[in-house]
Order: sequence, then structure tokens, then C-alpha cells
Amino acid sequence: MKVVILIDSLIRGGAERQALLTLKELAHRGIDARLIRYYESPGGYDWPADLDARVVLMEKAGRTLRFMWRLCRYLRREQIDVVHGFKEVPGIYACVCGWLTGVPVRIVGHRTQSLPGGMIRRVYRWIRYFATAWIGNTKAVVDVLRHELGVPAERLFVVPNGLETDRFQPSDQLRASVRGRLGIAPDAGVVTMVAVLRKGKNHRMFVRMAARVRDRKPNAVFLIVGDSDPAEPACLSEVEAEVRSAGLEGSIRFLGMRADVPDILCATDVSVLTTNFEGMSNALLESMAAGVSIVSTDYVGARELVVDGDQGFLVPLNDDQAMADRVIRLLDDPGLRSRMGRAGADRVKREFSAQVMGERLEAIYTRLASGRGAWSARASDGGSATVAKH
Repeated sequence: MKVVILIDSLIRGGAERQALLTLKELAHRGIDARLIRYYESPGGYDWPADLDARVVLMEKAGRTLRFMWRLCRYLRREQIDVVHGFKEVPGIYACVCGWLTGVPVRIVGHRTQSLPGGMIRRVYRWIRYFATAWIGNTKAVVDVLRHELGVPAERLFVVPNGLETDRFQPSDQLRASVRGRLGIAPDAGVVTMVAVLRKGKNHRMFVRMAARVRDRKPNAVFLIVGDSDPAEPACLSEVEAEVRSAGLEGSIRFLGMRADVPDILCATDVSVLTTNFEGMSNALLESMAAGVSIVSTDYVGARELVVDGDQGFLVPLNDDQAMADRVIRLLDDPGLRSRMGRAGADRVKREFSAQVMGERLEAIYTRLASGRGAWSARASDGGSATVAKH
């Protein structure tokens, strides 16, 4: 089976990380998989040397029709069986070019609980007629596609994000070492948020929560890990101004983009997420894999990862008081933190490993390519795809 994963770039983001991980996992499973990106991404993700031949740059540079012609030529020449677009616009290109060249399986990967606006939204509705299937990373995402876009249920599948769990090996020695490098006292409570700085992530709620926690825990340290979203460059300065206004310059630290997130999480006591909406959070998955207890806003995607009171706590959107209360409770109770952390790590290994993701995708690709399950250009026996199906 020959598979193409299509994405716009490999900048540092959740979808981009998952695209590379998908390529890596499919290759390890013996599938002839390639990743095509159409924008360069300086400072973006690297990939292992053994995947060099599988990562293709097909520059678009504003010339849409020329890019589509080149993509069609590639798909036809390589006799691709499956083309899987990650995110909205790559999904459009994947389906249209795949249909024009007779690729049997054409998949749109949708990863957020919202639909694009404007012209893209109109085109998105139109490609329902060209897509073999749609894959969301949560049930909530699939519900949006079904109820707001009108995608038939038999073409919808859920494949949660995957994670390389062996990257997370917490230990007391590593914890002490990382805290030493960051200048954090061994007995300080550390509260961390890993998220790109954009308004939807709601870092201002994080600052308000930190102010409430500091009133009770003056030695607590709060870490913000992540850079500004290039589309919202003012967000960082706005959050920094909020920190100064709250008098938290000595408590909140901006660490920027880090390649050592597993190490940072090892030094963390509580991981928080203040987002208003998103699909499946890689930050929550990573925190759980590292054995860190969670406090997250109760957006729909979080409920598919965290059972309130089990792996952590869920609090109402924008309720910084409720979040502060849960954070303080965890900082005060090492036994509860440990229990919730173990529950999270166990769940990630069981349900969200890269291996599990690879198995689900391979099963869907194989089923669709054989003409079973969702609508296919080759045939359909009217069956239903049971693997990872919503």
C-alpha cells in the first residue's frame, strides 16, 4: 500500500507533530508512506534521518493551480493508494487531486471543533463529494463534521492522537536535575502550561489562576512553555503585560519553545490547560504520559482524555477560581497527585500510544482500499468500518 500524508508545513504545532509521527509509525509498520509539505518551515520539526527520502517538499509559493498540477502528476506517477490531508486546506487538495488522478482512498483529517470560515468553508462543503472518508481526532470533532458539515456517519472515523510514550521516563534524579537547571527549589510547587501563545489558549486565565494560587502558596512557580503563534504575534506581549499588572514577574516564567518538554514535565507537580476549545490536546497527552496530574478547562475534547477525579480535574471555562482551588488541592496532597499521575500514564499507554494510532490508521486504510466500509471509488459492499469508527 502506498500512502501520501499531505500537510502545509512542519512548523512546530500539534497537527504537524502528529503528521510526522503518523509517517514514522506507518513506515515502521512496513507501509510505503511519504509526507508531502508545500511550505518550508525554518525552525520547524526535524525528522529522523531514515525518513529523509519519505519527506518531500513540493513548494506552492502562491501558485495554487501549478501546485495542484504537480501534486496530481506525483500521485499518478507513484500510483498512490491513499492520500490523507492533515488539516482543512491540505484535505481539500488531497481530495480534489486524488479524485482527478484516481486515487482510491481520499481522506480529510480534521483536528478542531470548528469549521473554517469564508470561501474555505464553502469549498469544504463541496469536497464532501470527493472525499472517501473523514478522520477526526476526537468524537467531538467528528460530531461537528456530521452535524454542521453534513458528512454521512458511514464516512466518519475517530483516530485519537498518538504519543511516543518511551520519551517520557520520569525519575527523582531527573526531576532534581531539571529543577536545578531552572533554579527552582526542590520543595517549590511547580505548575506548568504547555501551549502556543494564542488567544484561544486563554493564557490570561492562567495568569489569574496563578495570582490566586500564589496568595496561598507564595513559593509556587508557574511555567509557560511555548512561543507566540505567528498569526497572533501580539499575544505574548499582552500576556506579559497581564503578568506585570498582577505583580507576578517573580513567579511566572516564560520558557519559550522547548525541545525538552518531557524533562520540564518531570519537574512539574500540576499541569494545567486553560483553553476554550480545541481538538485533542497533545499537551494533556504528554502531561499524562509523564505521570503529571491535570487541571484543565472542561472543553469537550478534554473529556475524552481526562475523567474528572481520576487523571485530574476538569473545571468550567474561564473559571480561574475553580482552577486555582483544584491546583492548590493537588499541591497540598502528594498522594493524590501521584495516584492521578499513575492513572494518566496508564491510560496513555493503553489507548493513546503511537502504536495504537498506527494500528487504527492501517486498519482504516486497508478497509477503505478494499472497498469495504465508507464510500470508495473502487467498490462498496455496504459494510461498515468498525475500527475507530464514530
